Amino acid sequence: MTSQIHIQVATAVVEKDGTVLALKRSNGNKHFQGYWQLPEGKIETAEPPETAVLRELQEELNWLASTCRYLGTCMAEATVDGKLVSVTRTIFVVSPQSTVKLGPEHTSFRWLDPRKHFGSMALYPGTAEVIDLYLHNVGNFL
Repeated sequence: MTSQIHIQVATAVVEKDGTVLALKRSNGNKHFQGYWQLPEGKIETAEPPETAVLRELQEELNWLASTCRYLGTCMAEATVDGKLVSVTRTIFVVSPQSTVKLGPEHTSFRWLDPRKHFGSMALYPGTAEVIDLYLHNVGNFL
């Protein structure tokens, strides 16, 4: 029998000129090395999702963002080390604060057209669902 873990994550869709920031996971990550993802991280106990996403942007990109716009939530599941991991993402849209300065969790980044490029990439679990939600609502943000 597969055990199940549930985690809460805050995700940022960083948009610039019709493109979205994608980050490539480094080999230092325990799982899904080389996969592409959006900036995101676990929400700490009692931490509001908005605070979590701004904290993750600082940790992953060295950005001191102060505002974000709520987009929605989505769920995704993946099996990791024989355990079913269920992830609920609270998603926010943000604008870039400065140049991208990657931390150790990522090796490279790309600004990609979400309508064209994400379908052909090895994506971290849940990333496609976030992009789909973003594209469904993109008219509200551009």
